[in-house]
Amino acid sequence: MSFPALVRLLAWASYDFANSLWAINVLTLYFLLWVTEELKVPELAYSLVYSTLMLLVGLASPLFGAVSDRYGRRVPFLVFFTLLCIVPSMFLGVLVRTGAEALTLFAVATFGYMAAAVFYNALLPDVSPAAKRGLASGIGIGAGYLGNVLGVLLIKPFVDAGGRAAAFLPAALAFFIFALPCFLLVRDLGPKAPWSWGYVAASYRLTAETIRRAGRYKELFKFIIARFFYEDAIATLMAFISLYLARVADFTTSELQLIVILATAWALPGALAYGWVSDRLGVKRTLVVVLTQWAVIFVGAMVATEKLVFFILAVLTGISLGAVGTCDRVLLTRLAPPERVGEFFGLYVLVGRVAAVMGPVLWGLTLTTFAHLGTLSYRLAVLVLFVILWVGFGLLLRVREAAVPFAVPVASRPSD
Repeated sequence: MSFPALVRLLAWASYDFANSLWAINVLTLYFLLWVTEELKVPELAYSLVYSTLMLLVGLASPLFGAVSDRYGRRVPFLVFFTLLCIVPSMFLGVLVRTGAEALTLFAVATFGYMAAAVFYNALLPDVSPAAKRGLASGIGIGAGYLGNVLGVLLIKPFVDAGGRAAAFLPAALAFFIFALPCFLLVRDLGPKAPWSWGYVAASYRLTAETIRRAGRYKELFKFIIARFFYEDAIATLMAFISLYLARVADFTTSELQLIVILATAWALPGALAYGWVSDRLGVKRTLVVVLTQWAVIFVGAMVATEKLVFFILAVLTGISLGAVGTCDRVLLTRLAPPERVGEFFGLYVLVGRVAAVMGPVLWGLTLTTFAHLGTLSYRLAVLVLFVILWVGFGLLLRVREAAVPFAVPVASRPSD
């Protein structure tokens, strides 16, 4: 790889560092606790806003994919949606005075963050040749994990001095600063086409056709349904984990910062280790092991009372987060026809977004229904998520990895 190409790749990866820095501080650590504890927003209200946001992102994703592929311009949209995230974030905790204002700005910022990621990912072919695309993607993922860890440490002094609300402005500014190399040095290299509103209708027609095609592949369809459930449970737990630890285990802000760093530090080793294991054990078997680990995490979170137990669970959570993302992507490539892998990855992403709708609603309803039980209501909410995880686990067990003609032949290794 030439020096200019390496510079473009690193500039592209810097965006992964930047948006991870913003996400760990706003989405994971501080906003939820700030808006529910300090602005007194009901947790059900936050849950409904979050679920609606995930649904909108899911519905818009096909349009963004069409723009990325057919219009041939990605960087301008990346800049626009990144600024749509950064500008509202700068006002959180500075000018916001009511819960409604906070939720509105949060929703706009989070939509911008998720929309920008579509165009960022689509730039991968423009910063790396096909033969080195896996390495380039890995560099981006590594930069993202680094952004998580350093992001907590970078914003910590502001939070220590000014409270949770003090995190949002520096996180937004850091997002902008570290995204600048990508904005300035990465260029769209593919052919450009004139804009057409026909792209919008075409994108949704393609999505509908992809869903119909998925139904023709029985094992693939079963896997997608299974992933809907277990991804919903995992994503919801991760979205509300800071609130859970603060309310149930009395974690301080400093302890939450430490536990997030600990979990993040184990995510990349988990992804690498389970990628190696899946090549030897079989990807479905490995995914079953990973979901078993998640079951242990859910049960542990439900019954644990000591902080030390939660720190131990944080290590297992980090390992399992990296592992589940590695394994279920590989399993999709085993079950999808080779000529349609890209198409079904679009459905994979769409299902992940839509899956994030059900869990937060059930979480909020459980807390509201059992509010009279105090902190026990949070443990019951985790129990509800555990049931959802178990449904996905049961459906996954019914998937046969070697059931399609383009998968590994049954005779070559024992069937799952």
